[in-house]
Amino acid sequence: MKKLAKQTDTDYFNYTGFLTDSEGYLKTKYAASDGYHWNKAAYAKFAEKTEKFDKSSDR
Repeated sequence: MKKLAKQTDTDYFNYTGFLTDSEGYLKTKYAASDGYHWNKAAYAKFAEKTEKFDKSSDR
């Protein structure tokens, strides 16, 4: 995906990279009580990281 994004001059964002550990599992601090779903901290971090891609307020 990264390569394709570069070839097409498109933004690429790995939206789970900052939420997962080195083995690809959801970090405990971002996991809900079931261990699989995102908690509020994960959604807040996701919003923080994706804000720069939000073009809804562009004119």
